[in-house]
Amino acid sequence: MTILHLGVSVVFLMFALFVNVTYGATGSSCTEDANCVTSTEVCDISNSVCICNVGYFADTTTCTQCAAGSYKSDTGNGACPDIPNGKRGEDGSGAYVATGAIAAVNCADGSYSTNGTGDCVDVPAGSRGENGSGAYASSGAVIAVACSGGTYSTNGTGDCVDVPNGKRGEDGS
Repeated sequence: MTILHLGVSVVFLMFALFVNVTYGATGSSCTEDANCVTSTEVCDISNSVCICNVGYFADTTTCTQCAAGSYKSDTGNGACPDIPNGKRGEDGSGAYVATGAIAAVNCADGSYSTNGTGDCVDVPAGSRGENGSGAYASSGAVIAVACSGGTYSTNGTGDCVDVPNGKRGEDGS
């Protein structure tokens, strides 16, 4: 009898550990979002348990905001992946956010990001955004590179263009 009872206890303990790892950071049961502890959680109605909202990951028993340079676009308790080079973290409105990003979006033409942390930086005049392999990138640039001899860019957007015949390129100083 004691051995059977111990076996059932071990099985129950293993099931309880599995449920806590798989569902809800707080382990709170729910039938709607209002039942969850904070706005950092949403209700997974199919499993009746609170899980982390977008932009948050499970840190033991709480949902913690994704750190700078990472994002999470889906609900659940999984990790926040790194924002790739050439992208920035955004909130749901399309604005840049340092932490708690829910999307990784390509830097726009005329801007770049070398490491996925921070906002995209403007490409300076006389340069173009590149993809890291030496090719012009109209979005998602990872580096700004000076235009080669005989070409120019007045504002950093678009590719460098040839200086017209009979004209000379100047550095603007």
